[in-house]
Amino acid sequence: MSKLVICAKNVSKAYRLYKNPKHRLIDLLGFLRNKGDQYFHDHLALDKINLNIYEGEKVSIIGRNGAGKSTFLKLITKVITPTSGTLDLYGQTHALLQIGTGFHPEFTGRENVMSYLAHMGVTGVQAQIRMEEIIDFAELEEYIDQPIKTYSTGMGMRLMFAASTSIEPNLLVIDEVLGVGDAYFAKKSYERIEKLCKRNKTTLILVTHDIYSAAKLCERMIWIDKGRIKVDASPPEVTKIYEDSIRIQEEARLRKKVFLNSGTGDEVKNKNQDRKKIIMEIKAVNNNPQSVPIYFCEINLLSNGDIIESLPLKEGITENSNTKLIFEGTCWGEDIDWQGKDARPMLNYGSPFHKVSGLFEINSDEKEMISKLEVQLKYWLDAPCDVEVILIDEQGAERSFGLLSSDKIQCWTEFQSALIPQEIDTSPVLNVEKLLKSSERLGSGKIVITDVEILNENNEPAFILPHRKTAKFILHYDINDPSINERCDVYLSFHKNGVDDVCRLHCTELLFSGSEKPKGKIVLELKKMPLGVGHYTVTCLIATENYFANKPTIFYSLNPDLYICLSKFAEIEIVDGGVVGTGTSMVYDGTWVLE
Repeated sequence: MSKLVICAKNVSKAYRLYKNPKHRLIDLLGFLRNKGDQYFHDHLALDKINLNIYEGEKVSIIGRNGAGKSTFLKLITKVITPTSGTLDLYGQTHALLQIGTGFHPEFTGRENVMSYLAHMGVTGVQAQIRMEEIIDFAELEEYIDQPIKTYSTGMGMRLMFAASTSIEPNLLVIDEVLGVGDAYFAKKSYERIEKLCKRNKTTLILVTHDIYSAAKLCERMIWIDKGRIKVDASPPEVTKIYEDSIRIQEEARLRKKVFLNSGTGDEVKNKNQDRKKIIMEIKAVNNNPQSVPIYFCEINLLSNGDIIESLPLKEGITENSNTKLIFEGTCWGEDIDWQGKDARPMLNYGSPFHKVSGLFEINSDEKEMISKLEVQLKYWLDAPCDVEVILIDEQGAERSFGLLSSDKIQCWTEFQSALIPQEIDTSPVLNVEKLLKSSERLGSGKIVITDVEILNENNEPAFILPHRKTAKFILHYDINDPSINERCDVYLSFHKNGVDDVCRLHCTELLFSGSEKPKGKIVLELKKMPLGVGHYTVTCLIATENYFANKPTIFYSLNPDLYICLSKFAEIEIVDGGVVGTGTSMVYDGTWVLE
């Protein structure tokens, strides 16, 4: 069994945040004592972290700014101490926490490195040998005798990284710095870390915002959110969940925006000061778009059997309150006459958030008013759909009215339900169980992939494919938006061992027409499977025309130009590679000429 290197038990770290800088000095002198509520409050940067890391592991820690990543690294490197709990470290630790730490700008690169080595106990001939190795790795022969203040940020990073990794520590801690510099040196640095960990069983702790590079280097990924460990698993699993968490957080931001912007002037604010705001959402389960539009002719809130508020499906806002439809980040269609009634559809495309919602204002004079609410909907379905009705209060807590019934289709159906009794989760951290279920597919749903077939050279379904033999990938699709008439970007990629993106197949020549051919299939045939022997995951997507040419920077989970993405939806194994097809990622044909 591997040796334990880091053992954290219920580790918490709190910082005291003062309302005024002078209060810090007064507190240091001991004069505030029990007056903390007036002058400061405690911020919990880490909250009961429990974690074991073993010798030779390569662990990446990810999370948003302020999540607690760097605080945890400072605890590991003993820059700070825990407020509570125990943190035990075993072995020699080297930290690369910030570019320039310990390097004096007036001294030359050589002087700084020699000082660093001396501080680490390396002197004399050994220091000279290490010095030459460091200069060679950092590729700073021309600048090593120049003052550090004349170095670019990238040059300083290269020198410091080379010096830090020359000692070959038991535990190497790196905070973000590999994100600085060119791609060539980043690759070189990752290779050096790989060799360190393999040769000396060095344990690596890497903090970075570049989750994709971290996934290639590390075999374990820990996601910290608001001071707590949310997920500790393999990089492919954590990456998938983290990507979709961006959508969840954007959804929460848009809800908060609705609550903040729902006032319409002082007169209305004064008039409605005793009214409470809530959001009702009708959303596709796990954010998977429903197969058909759902038409609503009534959406009512009830209390004690009486209607207290109704969403104005036609006009958009009522006269006496802020009860209204919410259009941003939803799939509302235009109000129409449907089957003899004024109705508004919940489309099965149009937004990365597959839902419709409305803001209600209700009287809040009665205690526990929300828990007594009921919802009443009248809707039309042409096919069964998996859709849930939920309620969100101003604190972000969610409660469910349950799933819409799909027992009756092609007729007007009434749904009436009270809130389902449940424990309300007002925790600021994200629900990982929900993310695991909702991250299977992404996109606005204007086009959806309904099925995927993978066939071998005999046109038989297979997930084990021979190298250099024929393979087919067939994507069955539906076009939900009839206005689509474009040459969409279609993309298939393969990730070796679920991490390294080693092959991409991209097509921009297929014309998709929602009015002429709303259903069909895309056939990709590989005459000679080029992938080398190994295990791969497969991702496919369809996006708007010129999607990749326009260099998208928005996460897949939020980009409205992405119609559908099935992320790592299948695993395949390539076999029978022989000498040429083993130990490599790709084998391609070329045109060979002997002249």
